[in-house]
Amino acid sequence: MIELHDAVRRVAEDNLRCLVLTGDEGHFCAGADLTELEDLAFTGDLRAALDDLSALPLPTVAAIAGSCMGLGMQLALACDLRLATADARSRSRWRSSG
Repeated sequence: MIELHDAVRRVAEDNLRCLVLTGDEGHFCAGADLTELEDLAFTGDLRAALDDLSALPLPTVAAIAGSCMGLGMQLALACDLRLATADARSRSRWRSSG
């Protein structure tokens, strides 16, 4: 998460016109390890990264292909625009919690 937050900070300092977030190996984001969400330092870093991403002074686009699960959905929602391929799949852990 620290790497993502550092990248978002660098984007804010550069003279860019748009940011497009993509995944790797055919997937946008498989989500976080759920045990990390119990770590307050991790969730604090996550919140800061998502806040900074959503506050960038330039358009942000989530280019979603393949899996977009849990944390991936949070990343996508922090962007201004979400574009998904026909085979993109999304799911939130909370959807299946009782």
